[in-house]
Amino acid sequence: MLLNERPAQTAHTIIIPPSSSIPTFSGSTLESPRQFLIRVKEYAETINYWNDQLLLNGISQFLRGTALEWYCQLRVSNRRPQTWIEFKVIFLNQFNSPIRRARQEQQWKDCKQEEEETINEFIVRLRALWQEQKPNETENDLIRHLMYKMRNNLLTMIGISRCESLDEIITEAQKIEEILYQRNKQQH
Repeated sequence: MLLNERPAQTAHTIIIPPSSSIPTFSGSTLESPRQFLIRVKEYAETINYWNDQLLLNGISQFLRGTALEWYCQLRVSNRRPQTWIEFKVIFLNQFNSPIRRARQEQQWKDCKQEEEETINEFIVRLRALWQEQKPNETENDLIRHLMYKMRNNLLTMIGISRCESLDEIITEAQKIEEILYQRNKQQH
């Protein structure tokens, strides 16, 4: 090798995601603490390849405002959680406020499939509320709630037994929605 020559260097690609894609949580009552925990875990696993301990060690990077202040107070008072599971419990206790829970409880009670809402749109909305309101229930319980909260015109046409899976019910409801759509189209 000559004096002026440099050794060959290997190029490495570093992907830096836009800051808008980084999940953050500030502690506002309008934010969903459960959704944040899911998003931050997925982000940490897929972008940073972090395990639970690394995520716990770096969680402050994702906190803003009141949530960051709360976390800093935990550290200063030596009450910082030692595991990710422990963090999730105290995080939810802190940020799943009574006002937020009361609002969600009312949303759950009022939750019915809207006239123009597809079964796919409705199940996403219903499941989000269900996971917040009924975290210990099973898919069979969700099916029971779905049958009660589904539009009557779908429910009467489905004609299924209670032992079928959620996926089968959704598939059947999609078929019925298509039939109802075609009928509506022919009438107009």
